[in-house]
Parts: sequence; C-alpha cells; structure tokens
Amino acid sequence: MTLTFHRFFLFPLMLLVLSCSSRQLGWNTAGEIHLVSAKEMEGVYLEAMEGWKKRYNRKALINSLYSFESLYYSIKENDANPKYVDRFEITTYLARGYYTLADYHESKLDDKMKAWKKGTEWAERGLALSPGFVKTVEERGSFSPALARLDRRSTGHLYWYLANVGKWALNAGVNSQLKYKDLIKDMAIRLEAIDPDYHHGALYRYWGAYYGTLPDYAGGDLFKSMLFFNRSIKVDPYYLATRVLMAQIYAVKKQDKKLFEQILKSVIESKLSTDYESYPENLMEKEKAKRLMEKMDSFF
Repeated sequence: MTLTFHRFFLFPLMLLVLSCSSRQLGWNTAGEIHLVSAKEMEGVYLEAMEGWKKRYNRKALINSLYSFESLYYSIKENDANPKYVDRFEITTYLARGYYTLADYHESKLDDKMKAWKKGTEWAERGLALSPGFVKTVEERGSFSPALARLDRRSTGHLYWYLANVGKWALNAGVNSQLKYKDLIKDMAIRLEAIDPDYHHGALYRYWGAYYGTLPDYAGGDLFKSMLFFNRSIKVDPYYLATRVLMAQIYAVKKQDKKLFEQILKSVIESKLSTDYESYPENLMEKEKAKRLMEKMDSFF
C-alpha cells in the first residue's frame, strides 16, 4: 500500500507508544502559532539563543522554546536558506528543549509526559524535513527502512526522538519498553552510523540505559550497560549526566550502594566551567545528584 505524506507516521513508534489512535502527526499538532516578520527574525533568534543559554532557569527555557516555535512557523516554504533560521536547527533545539523541560523542570509525571510528547513531535517534524526519508517510507510502508536515508543533518532529530521516547516508555512501564524495543534499536543503530559521538557520547549513554533498564529476560545486560556508560564517559568525561544516569540505572539495578554514593559525590563535588556547551545541564545534574543522594536509602 502506498502511503501519503500525511499518513506515513501511522507506523512509527510514538503514535503507538502513546496509545492514542487519534494522535495527529508531529507537524500537524501545532499549539498557538505566533508569527514574526522577516525583519523580526534576527531579533527573535537572538532572544531564543539568549534564553537557551540560561535553560537552567525554567522561565528562560520556556521563553526560548516560544521564540524557536515562532521562528519555525514564520519561515515560508520557499525560504530554503533563511538568513537567521533553519528548520533543521530549530526543530533540533525544540526536540532537545522539551526533553530538558521534562527532565529538569517539571515535577509532576503528567507534565513530564506531555513535554516528552511535544519533544517527540518536534523531532518528527525534523525527520520529515528529509525528502528521501519520507519517500522511502511511502514506498516501503514501514519506518525502519527509511532510516538509512537520513544524513548528519538529522542526527539531532534521531537522538532527541530516542531520548524523549526512551524517557516516556521508561515511565509508561516495562510493557511499553518491550513492545517497541526493536524499533528503538533500529534508530539507535542508524544514529551510530551517522555520528556515534553526538552530544557527549549520547548514543553510548543511551545503550547504557537501554541495557540497564530492560528486564534480563528481554535482553537486559548489566555488564553491557556498564561498558556503554564507561564508553560514553570516555568520549566526554566532563558531561555529568552520564555519571548521574549510571548511578540511577546501573548502580541501582546492581544494588551497589557504595558505587551509587561514589558516583554522585563525584558529581556534586565537580567544578564546572561556564564555557562548556552543556554547562546548564551540568549545573542541573549537580542538583539532581544532591536530590538522589537524599533519597539513597529508598533505592537500596
């Protein structure tokens, strides 16, 4: 069956994971649309980036996302290379930004789930910017074969799709993880072929969490989890999220309280550089590590 452009995401993961048959495709689920003129684009872009630099602050992040969304909807279809904005870049920021909002700033699970869903929708919009990807899905009638048509411009869309999906499924329960683990794996394999070191060794960090959270009977493997977390740390030893995740997932599942405490203490005591690209994440990971330390006895 030949699929139309507007139907091809009936197959992919999140439509099914979110168990909502009426869910619209990512690029058809716009909220309130705020348009800006071509003259305003430079200023709005600068506002978006200024807020992005301060994403450790919830209000600054939300303002940044608002500005990026305004830019996305204001680009005309025939503007192939706008001077200050590019849809590949904007959709990557938005997919990553909503993940950041959920992971660091939302406290209620329902709000987190909504933010991960929005992050996925923006990643979907980014994936749909690749005509070869869309064409292959239309021809083959499935998602996985089309992944080979994605290039480095889609690296961020692939990863932040995985990140949002992974956190959603983890909180939705083990059945959600198991049901879609093969498709998730296909996406991660494609990301590895494009850019395995993307975002501070993100792929290896993802595999570490993947093998650490799956049940043993479904392919969970603590040894592999440990190897991948260490590989991610080797790519970038200064990115604290890898260490915190290793404590949360690997140390807890292994029931190694000493390792859990050792890792989180090293994070809390880390000296941060404001010049580091992910300084905001490191700042927030230190706070997360403190909260986890306070709840340590509940994990062991």
